[in-house]
Amino acid sequence: MTKNVKHEYLDIYRALGIFAVIIIHVTSFPMDQLEDETFQHFFYMFFNYASHFAVPSFLFLSGIVLFYNYVKRDREGENWVLHFYKKRLLNILVPYLIWSFFYFICVQLINDTNIFFNIKTYFINLATGKNYTHLYYFVIILQLYILFPLFLKLVISSDLIRKKFVFLAVIVQIVFFLINKWFIGINQTGSMFITYFLHFCVGAYIGMELDKVFRYLKSRSWLLGCIFITSMLIYIFSEKIYYRWFTDLLPYKAYINFFIYYLFTLTASVALLLISKYIFNYRKNLIVGILGKIGNASFTIFLAHPIFLELWRRHIISNYGEYYHYLTWMGGVVALACSWGLYILLKKTRWSWILIGK
Repeated sequence: MTKNVKHEYLDIYRALGIFAVIIIHVTSFPMDQLEDETFQHFFYMFFNYASHFAVPSFLFLSGIVLFYNYVKRDREGENWVLHFYKKRLLNILVPYLIWSFFYFICVQLINDTNIFFNIKTYFINLATGKNYTHLYYFVIILQLYILFPLFLKLVISSDLIRKKFVFLAVIVQIVFFLINKWFIGINQTGSMFITYFLHFCVGAYIGMELDKVFRYLKSRSWLLGCIFITSMLIYIFSEKIYYRWFTDLLPYKAYINFFIYYLFTLTASVALLLISKYIFNYRKNLIVGILGKIGNASFTIFLAHPIFLELWRRHIISNYGEYYHYLTWMGGVVALACSWGLYILLKKTRWSWILIGK
């Protein structure tokens, strides 16, 4: 979604990331419909949980892109802050307002409620991105863009902060977790940028040291892969670990979950980066071209795919229940294709940025 770095393999990263987003939304519905402890429920749960790196990976990518592009500008004394706010906030805020209203109307029509009577709900839900399930991402990004110039100034002004950036981010993430658990007690932190602060900062550090970090990671890719797969499996089977296999760990569930979640999503984000560059470097064919184009359209695909999924469920899956599982996965493909087609149509128009940004 965030784009400015002139590295084409990042479009492949975006494509893989948006696939994970769609998988989450494709599998979430059958997870709610199917009975627990069945193979079908576990099947959908496996793919759903294994894709939970999706949003963190895009915050990670934002860190790479923003710091790669703006560290040099700030050092050269360029007055970029106003331009940054105008460009970034307009291209995020305007589409967010419009798509939020669109999804708000859709929900009112589905529930057969009075749109004008509930219009106050639209404005209330704007603050937390609750006008539809995926819109909370915009609230996170808006918080990030507001804070980004401050983060950049801190890194530029102090070599110590730059060198210890990831370490400091780990401390901040742990402190927030402990304060929230012991004192504040906010249950839903998914729409708060601080939840993904570590992902962003790790991405930011990679953005500042891109070539150096790539060489380091490439030489240790096997270790990264092992950590990623192990942490992913622990994350997926966490409920069984606490309640069936190792019940003595139950009192420490929140702390272990915190550690495993960040280990899984961070290693997944880094692994996705290496995989994307590998695909781009060694598989230059039709698939690479398609992935690059999907990556270019990822912002529009993210915005539009839920409505196509909803229509598919209501008009196709509900009428052909005997093919439920096949149609469920096909719905993801259809939603991807329709959203991609919408991007191709909209990008040709002059005012397309109002709906899909730039």
